[in-house]
Amino acid sequence: MTNYAKVEEHDDLIRDMHSKAILNIDNQALIEHRKKKEMMKKVLNNSQKIENIENQISEIKQMLSILIDKNKV
Repeated sequence: MTNYAKVEEHDDLIRDMHSKAILNIDNQALIEHRKKKEMMKKVLNNSQKIENIENQISEIKQMLSILIDKNKV
């Protein structure tokens, strides 16, 4: 069984006496971190979707321009 000791002046930190690692036991901070990480993942995904749509619109504009030029002749 692992022993833990509180870290002075930090209520949300403990030290694992076996490995000497300092661990954060603030569950609310962990929940907030996971929410932020998920939000950033969604933002990145949406940015990629927007970029894809912009590229598709650009291609459509090019095709329309070609069609218009062919019909002028």
